[in-house]
Amino acid sequence: MKIGIMTFWESTNNYGQILQLFAMQSYLTKIGHSPFLIPYHRVPPPVKMSLFTRLFRLNPISSYRRKRYERIKVLGEVQDLKRQFSQFKKQFINFGQEEYYSLSDLIARPPIADVYVTGSDQVWNNSFQVSAEAFLLGFGDSRIKRVAFAASFGKRKLDTTTEKLFKKYIHKFSAVGIREKSGLEICNTLGYRNAKWVLDPTFLFTKSEWEELLGIDFVRNVNSPKTVFIYTLGNSEIVEKELFINYAKSLEGFVTLHATANNDSSGSLFPTIPEWVSYIGSSELVITTSFHGMVFCLINNTKFIILPNTGAAEGMNERIDSLLSLLGLEHHKMTRFNKEHADSILRNEVDWAEINRKISDFRQESMKFLAEALER
Repeated sequence: MKIGIMTFWESTNNYGQILQLFAMQSYLTKIGHSPFLIPYHRVPPPVKMSLFTRLFRLNPISSYRRKRYERIKVLGEVQDLKRQFSQFKKQFINFGQEEYYSLSDLIARPPIADVYVTGSDQVWNNSFQVSAEAFLLGFGDSRIKRVAFAASFGKRKLDTTTEKLFKKYIHKFSAVGIREKSGLEICNTLGYRNAKWVLDPTFLFTKSEWEELLGIDFVRNVNSPKTVFIYTLGNSEIVEKELFINYAKSLEGFVTLHATANNDSSGSLFPTIPEWVSYIGSSELVITTSFHGMVFCLINNTKFIILPNTGAAEGMNERIDSLLSLLGLEHHKMTRFNKEHADSILRNEVDWAEINRKISDFRQESMKFLAEALER
């Protein structure tokens, strides 16, 4: 079947965003379908913006903020060139022929497909600056099948406005797979009682399959120094982040590599997507604020410390909590720095055989859900 994927794809430095898209498209191809990304621009370029938006940008206060942001953005763009996201997308992502810049654009000339699939990532998080409405797939012929796979609300409870928005669309879905367990209760509140908890699409492939997909080798060289890989994001408010970074740098016999994204200037490494995955797979320990950073630690059996979001973004931690609870690894989340706790994670062995078994079982359930969703 021809399957149009609606998900996030525009980032030039969010590794997890592009890898979840790549995984979803690769898996659908693997099981015999013809998937393509629907190139929906959540933030259209200025030439495509409405007159109101362009006038707002001329406001002195917003103009000052924008200029300050754009100065920071220039530096980020220089760093992002090193990551080569554009080259990765051109090589690995199958883009649909038509580009879209608004929901009305999608409604006016909807993508031609047998099925629309939305997910993963926080496509159903309606607290972002851009509404989640387009990812509720309210466009196209009613005969087109609509499926959500690993869609994330990014919070534990919906506000009244968002709840009303979702009730308008969710019953048009033939199947709904949610990435966080708490999302099942949200779906129940919306009156959709057949939702299933599924894994992020990056889990649909094993460690060896990722090696083949990306053309990399995760084998750790025993003659090389052990590595601690740090990956932090500028949009994640983390308590005592510097203490965790200093801890990694203080470990004797270890080399510290620190990659950053989203205007985080605390690191100096800007790897390509295959390099980023390879660093995780070949390190002794990973310290990260990233959900997908944690996911690839689990896939590669790499010890990790996950630093959750604080403040307004705290609801995004549900994706971390759900997965850690499932696997019995809650102690790998640290909300404050504690050297004894960090040492115990680094020094103690993990029962990876049991973790791999749990992931394998959940992987099979997620694959079954997707196969049945597409066959309905």
